[in-house]
Amino acid sequence: MYSLSDPSKLSYLNLGCGSRYDDRWYNLDFVGIEGHVIGYNLLAGIPFPDESFDVVYHSHVLEHFSKKQGIELIKECYRVLKKGGVLRIAVPDIERSVREYLKNLDGALNGDKQAQQNYDWNIIELLDQLSRHQVGGYMIEYLKAAGKENQEYIKQRIGSEAQIIWKENDNIPATPASQGLKGKIKNYLKKKDFFRFYSLGKYRLGGEIHQWMYDRYSLRNLLSSCGFVEPHQTDGVTSSIQSWQQYQLDTDANGQLRKPDSLFMEAKKI
Repeated sequence: MYSLSDPSKLSYLNLGCGSRYDDRWYNLDFVGIEGHVIGYNLLAGIPFPDESFDVVYHSHVLEHFSKKQGIELIKECYRVLKKGGVLRIAVPDIERSVREYLKNLDGALNGDKQAQQNYDWNIIELLDQLSRHQVGGYMIEYLKAAGKENQEYIKQRIGSEAQIIWKENDNIPATPASQGLKGKIKNYLKKKDFFRFYSLGKYRLGGEIHQWMYDRYSLRNLLSSCGFVEPHQTDGVTSSIQSWQQYQLDTDANGQLRKPDSLFMEAKKI
């Protein structure tokens, strides 16, 4: 168990923070950053005592847990919150994705060229991160394709992440061909079933894929079932957490949403 021994920090906890964190908070992620982020596997729970925090927050973390693991994570959030504390969650909003899919499906069937391109993205958005077998999946392939006429639509759906991915793809070096005996052995093993199954299992359990999805109904019910009260949908800038926007966790310095496809929800512990 970690203690809240740093007087310079708020009793605020950011789970699965990645590179988006505020040093005034306690920040946890699978990969730590010395002096900023505690490295910890949340499948083992939250490594703080009961009733340690006034605020617990996580963004685009819950969907990477199975349904059962997600319940345990929310229970842990409840445990480490003080009475009167706030839990704030952001997850991909499957309801909005489905509504976009249906809208563009209708347009595509009616011959709308823009809707047809948007439809292609909607299918990937709904299914790829649930079903992919390799890093980036079909999403990376789609974003790497040149001349897409719906780039603005994609930015509306996933925000600045699209531009980050486009920039990263421009800088990815070509993979060199395997050479020598070591390369030949590696290529030989890749063709064998046991190696393929091991690699696939390792990837599927590695944390990149989405294992469950939520809408405003199912997420509200999950929070209520774990003891939280007043679960309610909000947005990226509105929060019962004091001075929320100054932390720039759901928005950037210009007030733009980092993940526009999100469902935002808050609840309290009493």
